[in-house]
Amino acid sequence: MGKLLSGLIAVVFMAGGLTALTTAGAEAGPYTGTINTTCHADNLNTPRVGHPAKVKFRATTAGNARPRGVVIFDYQRARSGAFVKEFTRRGYVGQDWQRYELGALPRGTYIVHVLFDTSPRNSAYKNCHTSFQQRIRSRR
Repeated sequence: MGKLLSGLIAVVFMAGGLTALTTAGAEAGPYTGTINTTCHADNLNTPRVGHPAKVKFRATTAGNARPRGVVIFDYQRARSGAFVKEFTRRGYVGQDWQRYELGALPRGTYIVHVLFDTSPRNSAYKNCHTSFQQRIRSRR
């Protein structure tokens, strides 16, 4: 009976040790740039000349992960393709919509290119980008 009990205890300890060794690798973080992120952006207003443009942005991933990084807004004229202004906003964290109030722009229609640059450089998340159109109206 004693040999049977000691053999059973040894089997339990060995199985527990093997389980601990196999789960340690699963707890390690993913490799750099392996988790896909998806960008969503849209304008919140159609401002007049001299008033700030307002936009909203969100970066999503699979699950409930919270990517962090820098959001860059590039304003390009729709007709000529000339880049007019670039706005950089730091400190994006999470998957929620975040509103940004950018500077004033000249009248016209713009294509806004949005780039989400993950930070730090060895982040597990991939960078993403999207674009939308925004119009700046003339003064009254």
